[in-house]
Amino acid sequence: MHSIYEGRRYVYGAGEEILKMTQRRRSEIAQSLRPSERRTLDALLGPHDAYQIAADCGLSRLTVDNQSRRVYAAYGVHSRVALMALFVVRLD
Repeated sequence: MHSIYEGRRYVYGAGEEILKMTQRRRSEIAQSLRPSERRTLDALLGPHDAYQIAADCGLSRLTVDNQSRRVYAAYGVHSRVALMALFVVRLD
């Protein structure tokens, strides 16, 4: 298991199988999401918090939180940081 540093704490549970997820598999998962969840996924990979995402999408923050949880479940992660780790391109 790996841990990812998030602010003042570590997020545990980023397993090898998740960190090695291929681009193809990430695309397959994204295609299985509802359109609103795909928009939330795109927004989650950006710099804005849930309140700003909600304002940009014309949704309530609770709706964004619910969609975020569904996106996390689809990718098998439990946090935004772990989700972002799946999309990081390693340059080494």
